[in-house]
Order: sequence, then C-alpha cells, then structure tokens
Amino acid sequence: LRYIPNNHTITSLIGILINSLFGVNILYLRLISFIFFILIIFTISYKEKNNFIPLLLLAIYFSYNTLADYSFLFRGYYFLSFGFVIIYYLLKEIENTKNIKYIYLLSSILLIHSLGSIYFILPILFFLIFKNFKERKYFLIYYFLLPTLAYYIISIPVTGSYVNKELLLKFF
Repeated sequence: LRYIPNNHTITSLIGILINSLFGVNILYLRLISFIFFILIIFTISYKEKNNFIPLLLLAIYFSYNTLADYSFLFRGYYFLSFGFVIIYYLLKEIENTKNIKYIYLLSSILLIHSLGSIYFILPILFFLIFKNFKERKYFLIYYFLLPTLAYYIISIPVTGSYVNKELLLKFF
C-alpha cells in the first residue's frame, strides 16, 4: 500500500495536503490521477468543439488496461499529461505573448514535477528559444530558468541531507 510521497513532486504535495486534511485514505489519493484524466477529457472537449476526439480518447482508454490502471494509482502521469495538453493548446495560439510565458512556466512546473518530462520539454524549449531569440524576447530566464533553478537549489540539499541524515548529525 503506497500512500507516501514519490518522485512526482506535485502529486506528492497534493497527496500530503489530502492526508493532512482527511487522514490517510487511499481512495482520495488514487482519485488525484483520475481527476486529472477527467480534466484532460474536458479540456480537449472544450478546446476542440468536437466530440470525436474525446470519444476516441475514451475508447483508447477503455481498450488498454494499463491506462485505466494508471488512472487509479497515486502517481503523477496524468498530471503530466494534463500539463502537456495545456501546453499543446497554448502552442496553437503561440502569437500571444502571454501564452509563451505560460508555456515556459508550465514547462518549469512539469520539470519540477518529474525530471523525465525533460524529453518532451526540451523540443518545446528549443522551438520557443529560437522563436523568441529572433524577436529579442527573453522570457526563458524569468519564466523557466528561475523557477526551476530555485526549486532544485533548495530541493537537492534538502534531499541530500534527508538521505544522509547520519552524516548531517555528525556535524551538529
């Protein structure tokens, strides 16, 4: 029975909040992923104004047991998927400068949530850097690098001191 924080940071923070409010209830923790799956379907339905794509996603979802299993685990895969769905629709309206800022910020949040998302984030970042460099806009620093670096500058020493607490106690 896994209800403790895992390597998906945002999902773990939501889980800690749920545990502190309602106590340890595995059903509530597992509902986190399912709620993000529902948000994916609603977002696509709203943005596409077409019922075919959400119905296709539901058909794929119900045809693969693994997708259904992952939607009821206390993991962050559906949070990542939801974030990339939002990024996809922001990229469709890339001319809006606000969307570029949101893409950088959301990319930072997704990278903080799971380092494995870097494989999806890097191509997006390269595209945006190239596009913004030609326009002399440097949103990358403020909306991606600073939040990401701030988190990891704090997270790495805290994680290291927690893992090696015996070593830390020798110094104090």
